[in-house]
Amino acid sequence: IADDELLNARLAPDMFTLIGQVQRASDTCKGAVMRLAQTPPVPMPDEEASYDDLKARIARTIELLEAAPREAIDGRVGHDPPG
Repeated sequence: IADDELLNARLAPDMFTLIGQVQRASDTCKGAVMRLAQTPPVPMPDEEASYDDLKARIARTIELLEAAPREAIDGRVGHDPPG
């Protein structure tokens, strides 16, 4: 199966493509951690079109998660989520 076909495949008609699924997972992870750490959100444009692009987005997301101030997140234990 061609890469393009897999990257744009959907498991169901109302689901995002594989590319869209990775983009939403990235947004959800970094959004949750940035909110907990009370740091400004870091936008990422949805421009991925290949496996290498998706791998790069995942790597950037992991870098953001690892850079989040741990003490700010730990300090949120027992508090209501920021709103």
